[in-house]
Amino acid sequence: MKEIKVVINEFGPLKNVELEFAPFMIFTGESSIGKSYVNYLMYYLTSAFTTERLMELIDKKVEEDKRSQSFTITEDEIRRWLNDGAEPFMRSFVGDESLICNVNFIFSLGREDNALNISYTHRTSKKTSVDKVLMGWDVLELCINNQKSSATLLLDKVFTLSNAIERIIKITLFEKNFERPVILPPARGALVNANYSLKQSIGKAAGMYDYFLRDYDFGKKRVILDKNDEQFYLSRIKELIGGDLVSDKDAEYLVLSNGQRINLNAAASSIKEISPLLFYIKNWSGVNLSIFFEEPEAHLHPDMQIKLADLIAACFNKNMCFSITTHSDYFIQRINQLIKLGEIRKRDEETFASICKERELNRRFYLEKENIKAYYFYREDKKVVIKDLPIGEQGIPFATFFDTIKNLSERDNYINEKWEELNTASL
Repeated sequence: MKEIKVVINEFGPLKNVELEFAPFMIFTGESSIGKSYVNYLMYYLTSAFTTERLMELIDKKVEEDKRSQSFTITEDEIRRWLNDGAEPFMRSFVGDESLICNVNFIFSLGREDNALNISYTHRTSKKTSVDKVLMGWDVLELCINNQKSSATLLLDKVFTLSNAIERIIKITLFEKNFERPVILPPARGALVNANYSLKQSIGKAAGMYDYFLRDYDFGKKRVILDKNDEQFYLSRIKELIGGDLVSDKDAEYLVLSNGQRINLNAAASSIKEISPLLFYIKNWSGVNLSIFFEEPEAHLHPDMQIKLADLIAACFNKNMCFSITTHSDYFIQRINQLIKLGEIRKRDEETFASICKERELNRRFYLEKENIKAYYFYREDKKVVIKDLPIGEQGIPFATFFDTIKNLSERDNYINEKWEELNTASL
């Protein structure tokens, strides 16, 4: 993956801070100081390079010189387009038209000329159909940075060009063609099985919920399923929530092992919170997804948090990417254990296999530290600081969590001592 830096000049409570994009990102720290805002920026970054959004940029290029049927897009133009689009997107996304979002995305396409050179020709191809009738097919012959290809004309010329350029940019920058970025915002569980009028009103209030509701509907449909993984994911989902999730006649249900169906409106809040992710895992296991997950631990028992962390690791090792905000010590400790398992796996496969066997762990449950970036948010002199946490063999050094646990333990010991003194004095 190319290095992609995000420089935040001003965005909500964040000013003059910098971080780097990674396939697996974790944001933690104090509340209300910008973790979610950064997560939303990561969503914007991956969702910006889609056919529909690139069309604005490509349309101008095509119109500039219709005769030559060729144009160049420089890195500076892509960065400027991305940077300029951040503020209007975020204002709609969070529902605040006064929001300032001044950011710079810094990256390189890795070419000497720092550009995408595109040429194309439009032709009609003749193809014999089954009934021997010649049919006309509109085709674009493309050449992008000396790589030639053909594409059937979809909708129009600009759409087809944007679709091809989208793939090139995403594979160049991210080394993966994300088919869909998915936002899982705060309080998502309340919208599961919501009626149409409620969805409409919430979607208008803040764009992120409109995107979420759209994504949730997509996730309930079986689009592409990797048959080899189907049983694995189904078994993990059943272990996590005690049943299966199904969508039937515009409603969602939890189906227990005894066959009983429970409408998700009546299910536990923990199940409603993670059901959007589980639908995607169940129905889109063969698709490259980028998941932007707000507080996966919400309403989950610690045991469920651990199982969810394992499932996220398995999905990441298959084809998904994750950007996560969290306050959970249980979740982070499990992530650190998975990183340690990843280090053991790299050094000695046999030892890793024996650990998995002894502890009844699936061999997909591990993480490689090279793919992860972790950031800690805190205030210093009334300014928000984002600290890049170096990930070593022991995982993510979230000392602040452990300090809190240590302080809580010391307070518990102190109260117990006083309790013992009272009991002794009363004898």
